[in-house]
Amino acid sequence: QNIQAILTSAHTIKSSAKQLGVDRLSDTAMRIESLCNEMVDTNNPDFHILESLNEKLKNEMILATPELNKFC
Repeated sequence: QNIQAILTSAHTIKSSAKQLGVDRLSDTAMRIESLCNEMVDTNNPDFHILESLNEKLKNEMILATPELNKFC
């Protein structure tokens, strides 16, 4: 169930970031979304890789924040 919530959030971040032109953030979210889909399909929760991608997503969000603030 947590995987589904992560999957939904990653999809939303991927789409929103892409629309705003924040490609690295979108790409990282896409990788998380793909991994979650694979985890659901194979019933193999590899949280180690997911945690690593989550850290990358956080870092990309921090890097993108100044640019995103221009939209506020």
